[in-house]
Amino acid sequence: MTIKIPITILPLEVQELYSENKLYYFAIDYQYNNILASVKKESINLDERWEDIEVFNFTKYLKMDNRFNTYTIELTLTEIIIHIAIT
Repeated sequence: MTIKIPITILPLEVQELYSENKLYYFAIDYQYNNILASVKKESINLDERWEDIEVFNFTKYLKMDNRFNTYTIELTLTEIIIHIAIT
């Protein structure tokens, strides 16, 4: 199954960070049913150099579950594409 998320439906702050290539390490958080990404902060403390932000929340659309599948995330200029494969 493939899920396509257009960048235009993301929050404005996330759209800006995405278009500037400032988001890293995209992942699905099954507990909170969302996609998270890390953004690099300007911090001297090495433990606080990254902050996770919510990119997209699936709650209005579906409940993500990882018991019988795996996924890969593909990033394009206009959308986030999630490829879900049965394991």
